[in-house]
Amino acid sequence: MAAIGFTRVAREELERKHLCQAGQRSDQSLGRLKAVAPNPYLPCYQEDSRILTLTPDIRRLARTTQCYPFPHGRTHVQLYHVMEVSQVALNIALGLRLNPDLTEAIGLGHDIGKPPFGHAGEKALNDISLRELQKYWKHNTQGLKLVDDMRPLNLTFEVRDGIVCHLGPLEAELVPYGRLPNGDPNPAEPPKDILLEELKSGKYERCEETRQSVPSTYEGCVARMTDKFIGPVADFDDGVNLGLFGWNDLPEAAMRHLGGDLVAIINKLTNSIIEESWDGYHLTVYSIKMPTVIFQALQKLNEFNDTHIYHTRKMESDFLRNVPYYMEALFAYHTEDHGTELSPEEAIFKIAMMTDEEALQQFRIIRKELAIKLTRRNNGKNQAIPAAILQTLIRYYMSTANHPGKKKMKEEEAKELIGSFDSPKLADEFIRVTEKVTIHRRGAGKPIGSLRKEPGLKRSKL
Repeated sequence: MAAIGFTRVAREELERKHLCQAGQRSDQSLGRLKAVAPNPYLPCYQEDSRILTLTPDIRRLARTTQCYPFPHGRTHVQLYHVMEVSQVALNIALGLRLNPDLTEAIGLGHDIGKPPFGHAGEKALNDISLRELQKYWKHNTQGLKLVDDMRPLNLTFEVRDGIVCHLGPLEAELVPYGRLPNGDPNPAEPPKDILLEELKSGKYERCEETRQSVPSTYEGCVARMTDKFIGPVADFDDGVNLGLFGWNDLPEAAMRHLGGDLVAIINKLTNSIIEESWDGYHLTVYSIKMPTVIFQALQKLNEFNDTHIYHTRKMESDFLRNVPYYMEALFAYHTEDHGTELSPEEAIFKIAMMTDEEALQQFRIIRKELAIKLTRRNNGKNQAIPAAILQTLIRYYMSTANHPGKKKMKEEEAKELIGSFDSPKLADEFIRVTEKVTIHRRGAGKPIGSLRKEPGLKRSKL
């Protein structure tokens, strides 16, 4: 019989020959939650990449907001971000002689738990989770629960660890959990539980509260650092493509040290991390790091994005302020108003797995269904008000004076006013409020309702 190309064993032998000392070998993986026979041709991390690529949860990200709501070709969706992180992290891993298959798999899976409406949706679900479950809700723990419990994909420990540990602040240097800066094992950091229950628990508000939130492998650290610079650079590039500003509006420090366009910046960051992290004397890696000037330039870029993208008046008023209405209405509907009520945790998980369009469509259905119920019920004021209606109106009355009470109210005041409405008035008010907070598709592809540029910035030539 003719010899078949590369087998798994042959590829693992190549890893032993070509990866540096810090690289994670496939045959040294801590394994999967459920033991399975190894693939005869694919090393375990490459098999994880294939599993993630084929799961419908990755395809869902093609219709999920990254930064600008309702992108339609000119701006990033969550899936594009995942692809870019995976590819650029793989390039860095190759330059450092780390395991490219593991790095790619972590990059593919790192945002698999992202909810609809991006960071705005995540904040809304976190608020609900804290109120209902006294737990923090983050997309990294959602991702781990998805691949472990709901799907389950039975991924290797190192990929699961990279998924749940990718979240954190922008840092100039990352040392893997369980390692000292010289590469030796850290006796103060015992091995993580293979189930990763500590990180899945939702008891940490911020990842930096525990060292366990840092990946256990250098490949995981590469993916995490790549995620931290790909996002803001892509968000700025999207702003240029939408005509909100031009590359010449990039902060001077960022322009000088990073470059003046998307490709130049990604190349500079990739090369800088490789050169700064590689120990040419020992021919290995002890930490994943970037030069101080590059780190400071990225901080300047993040400051620009905060001012001119993430927290502009139009983004706040036309998008960020409205997302909590959808999440609260969906949660109330699925836990109290629907025929098959879910537990709070089940409802949050269900909402988190929707696309932007699915969440909006369900919000419109709920709006119509509850309005019909209101018009059909008796006019008595003592009847229970559907939870989705109550939560929507309370939130609105507490945030604006544009309602019959003519002032921003405390929660008890809002409840008292709502309780005074008869059924026709309650139906009219619910329809009026939900119409005001609904994002309409006519603004699709535009980040904040219109392409109004920020004062002092030049519109780029498209």
